Amino acid sequence: VLLLMIIVITSSMSGVAGWLVGVSYGFVSPITGIAFAIKGLIAMIIGGVGSLRGALLGAVLLGVVEAMAIMWLGGQLRDFAVFVVLILVLLVRPNGIISVAGTR
Repeated sequence: VLLLMIIVITSSMSGVAGWLVGVSYGFVSPITGIAFAIKGLIAMIIGGVGSLRGALLGAVLLGVVEAMAIMWLGGQLRDFAVFVVLILVLLVRPNGIISVAGTR
């Protein structure tokens, strides 16, 4: 029963998110949300796979890096700055900023 509730809640949230993206962009295609999915994956990798606190920390860090990159480097180099941070985190802490016990 709990698994069914989780599936219903996540499906509903995904549907609302898709609707909001469609409304803001004015169209929807099968690859509309791929950029958001890649950013979410990068945030999860930066924070630490398997850690909710790590994923939240990674998302906040990703947002700060993007905002600072836009302010200092301009909009064209925003994604470059994100990938530089991703590479640096993977070089220094391959399991992410907050690694879960047992994943080392």
